[in-house]
Amino acid sequence: MPKLSVIVPVYNVKKYLIECLNSILSQTFTDFELILVNDGSTDNCGEICDKYASQDSRVVVIHKENGGLSSARNSGLEYASGKYITFIDSDDYYTNEHIYEQCITKLEQNNEIDFIQISHIHVERVTNNTEMLLESIEDIYIQWIKNKFITNYACDKIYRKQIFEKLRYPIGQNYEDRYVFPKIIKLTKKCYISPWGYYYYRQHTDQITRKTISESVIIDQIKADQNILKNLPKNLNEIYCTVFYRMLSNYMYLLKFENKNIDISMFEINLLKLIFTPCKIGIKIRLAILKILGLKIYCKIFK
Repeated sequence: MPKLSVIVPVYNVKKYLIECLNSILSQTFTDFELILVNDGSTDNCGEICDKYASQDSRVVVIHKENGGLSSARNSGLEYASGKYITFIDSDDYYTNEHIYEQCITKLEQNNEIDFIQISHIHVERVTNNTEMLLESIEDIYIQWIKNKFITNYACDKIYRKQIFEKLRYPIGQNYEDRYVFPKIIKLTKKCYISPWGYYYYRQHTDQITRKTISESVIIDQIKADQNILKNLPKNLNEIYCTVFYRMLSNYMYLLKFENKNIDISMFEINLLKLIFTPCKIGIKIRLAILKILGLKIYCKIFK
């Protein structure tokens, strides 16, 4: 049984796939299985995956009909047998061949760390590779929503496998990482931000997150934020208001499509707590208007 399962969803990325696979197979830590999920690629990605599998016994290829990113990740999770799990998108790569070795060593030394986040590079910006140990659910939410040291990306982390024993990604939904991350936090005691190397996150025009904003995308953003609010610890008032306001803003944008099928009335704003919450004054004012006048009048005012 390998110590680490590396899951790579593959779909029409022949331009980038070899660089991705080489960055994984060149890692100094070698006790892993590399699960390539060919999600119905119409270019020659399937052949590239099979070639790597024929050359390295650690490589396993799953060929399936196209079902999207979540479906491919879930297929990889069903096969995975490692003590730890990591994902990498097939157009991304690692910049340091010691990342797995350093992260697995850290996880082996501290049983309370449930996942490690690897610093990452965007085309537009480089994240700070600041070393940080977050020791509570509250700390993780604060560093995610407020201070931005934690991301909700699935691919820049190495997790203990038990996190995904029952957890799967929602099929056919945008912002699936943001939707699932609160559930991951709920299963986490501590997490560690690694200062070692970088995960290179490639951005290009055909990625789903770069496509034109549509009604379905806005709805999935709202669903993801609703899930954050459902799982958020009750004492994090500033985080609650920030996420609620983001959800409310998306709801207002959704009205342009004349869609009112999303229900946000189940989420309540405590006016007294809002007064003493250290969030931006503009957010306070708008949420106070919402609380006092109700959603229907709020929509008329700000539509």
